[in-house]
Amino acid sequence: ITAGHHRLWAHRSYNAGTFLQYFLAVAGAGAVQGSIKWRSRGHRAHHRYTDTELDPYNAREGFWWCHIGWMFIKPRHKPGVADVSDL
Repeated sequence: ITAGHHRLWAHRSYNAGTFLQYFLAVAGAGAVQGSIKWRSRGHRAHHRYTDTELDPYNAREGFWWCHIGWMFIKPRHKPGVADVSDL
């Protein structure tokens, strides 16, 4: 998740070859944390709207929510808009 969904796709921190991209996509799918676009959109919204109602991982919702609750429970608020057109 960190090398692929987070750094490569959500932040575009580095460039990766085709083989590494496929490997990271498969490994990320095995973590069962959502698709690359869904996870990247959420993470970009998190940085754009940190700790507001538009932040999908809002720490004000509590420890459980900001770490893993957002994956299992439908959010009370719709997340803010984040551009993922580059993916």
